[in-house]
Amino acid sequence: RTIGGGDFTKKQIALLFMSLFCFTACAQQTTTNDIPEAEEQNINKNIAYTSEQKENEQQIENTEQNIITNEDVTYHKSFGSYRIPKNWIESTKYSTKDKFFYVVKRYDRDNAGGQWTRIHQEDFCQILNVLPENKYESEGGPNLAACFHLLNDIKVLAPSKIAFLDLVIFNYLIGNGDAHAKNFSILHKNIIPELAPCYDLICTAIYAPHYDKHKMAMKLGGSKYLMCAVNRESFKKLALISGYSVAFILKRLDLLASIIIKKAQKLAEELNALPDYSSDIYTQIITIIEKHCRMIKEQP
Repeated sequence: RTIGGGDFTKKQIALLFMSLFCFTACAQQTTTNDIPEAEEQNINKNIAYTSEQKENEQQIENTEQNIITNEDVTYHKSFGSYRIPKNWIESTKYSTKDKFFYVVKRYDRDNAGGQWTRIHQEDFCQILNVLPENKYESEGGPNLAACFHLLNDIKVLAPSKIAFLDLVIFNYLIGNGDAHAKNFSILHKNIIPELAPCYDLICTAIYAPHYDKHKMAMKLGGSKYLMCAVNRESFKKLALISGYSVAFILKRLDLLASIIIKKAQKLAEELNALPDYSSDIYTQIITIIEKHCRMIKEQP
């Protein structure tokens, strides 16, 4: 797929958000010290399995034109047992004037001895028998409780469950109001299902005419979909549906929030130093991140 010159700023957001997510993830990869004791035995029993997950490469996939903003050009890091597809913007080999091709290496294909095979993947709506047009919670789609219950029902390992929790946190911090159930998937690559690499990460909040009315795809705590209504108490309520303690959830929340602003600022500086990617849009994104980090900060 292509993206024209008029959508260039959307391409620029890609560099910030997937880079930011990768760097944030790398700084706080899941270890057995981060995993509740009840789940630690499963990790140890499946250590060969999780090591294999980290070593497998992911494969090529095009994104939709209006969400080219959600992928990173350069960075491909491991997020505990969670991964991010290798991706880049192609502007020479296949390009025409004022056109760019966005390429993502597919994670649902495998090549063994020159033979390509398909790795089965299902998004959360498919697994829960929800039609694509009902993907938003407000339209009858899955809520966060259904998503957490799904992960428990199919018995994913702890790294996948923690990765999903971190994604819920991360999507809020960056102001992503489009994190609906079709934007989370399960890969059936091994005997045990795993959370698929993330996709469609975008700061929707900067496009909202009125931030105070900007809604999320799924309610978080008592927010009633409103992004501006989320606070620390909202995340505490995840303990009721996630299976994790309040203390563990707040630990992950504070960890991500403590890293994300510095990483965003550093990445913005690096991107603004590149002639093709210099933009003031990074400042708008960082403003949203700073706002949300203040909103979930523990009050004295």
